[in-house]
Amino acid sequence: MAVKRLPARAIALVISRGDADLLMLPGRTARHFSSNAAGDYLFYHPACDLAALAQLAAGRAAGAGFLIIPQTSFWWLDFYPGFRWYLEQNCRRIAHAGDTGSIWALNQKPAAARPGLAAQGLGRGHKQGT
Repeated sequence: MAVKRLPARAIALVISRGDADLLMLPGRTARHFSSNAAGDYLFYHPACDLAALAQLAAGRAAGAGFLIIPQTSFWWLDFYPGFRWYLEQNCRRIAHAGDTGSIWALNQKPAAARPGLAAQGLGRGHKQGT
């Protein structure tokens, strides 16, 4: 899913527990999330929402444009409600499959945040053809 949805040469953060296989995205750069400045997995999860958001900001500052949340890490969205809120309000989910994961574009606003789309019924939650 990820390779098809990410532009060539994209830089993505991948929530993981240090699993190097999750970073194998041909033609793209993937980094562990959370990681240090060198991109090495930190071996611990952020202590709170603010720490998770600080890690996200650091990743964005280092050039990451996407966040990949594998299905095995969906728990983050419940454990860090402020992190989830930030993603939903400030980033655009470009792919989601309950059995594999989701991808968030960190530099794109969600559809509901774009002027005019919500008024046309094209905001969040709209399904084409309904």
